[in-house]
Amino acid sequence: EVGLTLTIPIISAGSFGLSCDYKEKLTRLLPPARKISEFFVHFWHKEFKNLKPKWKTAYIYKKVNNTEECFWYINALEAPSALDAEKPN
Repeated sequence: EVGLTLTIPIISAGSFGLSCDYKEKLTRLLPPARKISEFFVHFWHKEFKNLKPKWKTAYIYKKVNNTEECFWYINALEAPSALDAEKPN
């Protein structure tokens, strides 16, 4: 197992990265990066009449100075073990 091992429950405002995913004793104030990235992957492939055509290209913009939350979300999106790393280009 990669990442931290918890023996007592903990509430975290951070810990969105993949190493903290599927931890039984970790409660986050924000959703984990996996949920955000999986949402984008599934949304990518969907076509909604009068709302969204099927996408062929998407861009993720990175700023020089991001919040810590944004840093971990982008880090998870770029991780080779993430679902979206294999899917859309």
